[in-house]
Amino acid sequence: SDNKSGEGEAIAGDSTAPETPEVTADAKNGGVSVKPDPTAEDGSKTKISYTDESGNPQEVTYKKDSDGKWHKEDPENKHPNLPETSENGVIKIPGTEIKDGSKVTATTTDPSDNKSGEGEAIAGDSTAPTYKPEISFVDDNDGNGTLNKAEIGNDGKTEAKITVPSNAEVGDSIVYTVNGGEEKTEKITQEIKDNGFKVEVPVTNGQTATVTAKVVDPAGNAGDKSEASIGVDTSAPTYKPEISFVDDNDGNG
Repeated sequence: SDNKSGEGEAIAGDSTAPETPEVTADAKNGGVSVKPDPTAEDGSKTKISYTDESGNPQEVTYKKDSDGKWHKEDPENKHPNLPETSENGVIKIPGTEIKDGSKVTATTTDPSDNKSGEGEAIAGDSTAPTYKPEISFVDDNDGNGTLNKAEIGNDGKTEAKITVPSNAEVGDSIVYTVNGGEEKTEKITQEIKDNGFKVEVPVTNGQTATVTAKVVDPAGNAGDKSEASIGVDTSAPTYKPEISFVDDNDGNG
């Protein structure tokens, strides 16, 4: 009979999910970078989940716009310290917003509801050391804050001693400067933790010598800076005493 039906048709939908976002921890500042699939369609959304510094779970969503950037969707301004847009395709979550050692995850969903795999990373250390070095000038024997010629000697240098408190961490570093010069680094060992260490400080008559020091942990977080200064006076007095004999009444010597 060769009877033929009408033709049915349909347009196949989008079933291709975006690539899994790249989630990378920054070992130096505790931050985390999220790079969603750069080929994801406009209107795709990347959801980032993390734990804040207070231990509370957080979620924030970024939507890809026609400009190719990912823009934060935060109408209630719950995440004011997170970037408004991606930079070069990367969303950077500051270390100050993430609990050290916690997991950060990200997924991207396109407008057809295709969901990527989950990218994840463990946040690094963003907590700066809470202790400060102490600085003293070992040649200031009388403790008056000024070095005289006898205290300095003939080499034109003095020594400053830098110490750390008992809660100092072996493996942290002391970054110090002498008289405003370049920063130098000394790693804290048990010996330094117990006894401190000394640095040479060039001195000039009439000028102030200064040493600064701060502690930096292996993740690059720096604590507060300490500073100590001392004056230098190596000039002999320019006046002389006068001597007289009180009983030489007629002054004839």
